[in-house]
Amino acid sequence: MKTAKFVKKINMRRDRNQVLYRLSEPLDYYSYVMVSAGHTWDHGDETYIFGANEEGEVLNWGELTGSYTGGLSHKEALAGAGYEIEGE
Repeated sequence: MKTAKFVKKINMRRDRNQVLYRLSEPLDYYSYVMVSAGHTWDHGDETYIFGANEEGEVLNWGELTGSYTGGLSHKEALAGAGYEIEGE
């Protein structure tokens, strides 16, 4: 199985759990992704995966495969994209 390794927590927004992961194999050409989970008034719980660089800067705000609404799980989002969080 492909893996996603924790790199660092990103504090772009206090109301979201945002983490940078390094992928063992690229997802839509991205070797790094930022996974962001939080609650919004219009969509409820949501967890999105965005293409990023090694510094954690988002390169594309288009939601990648694995992004979903109805939950706040980085593990579930990455699994939906075909990755397992390394060490879990």
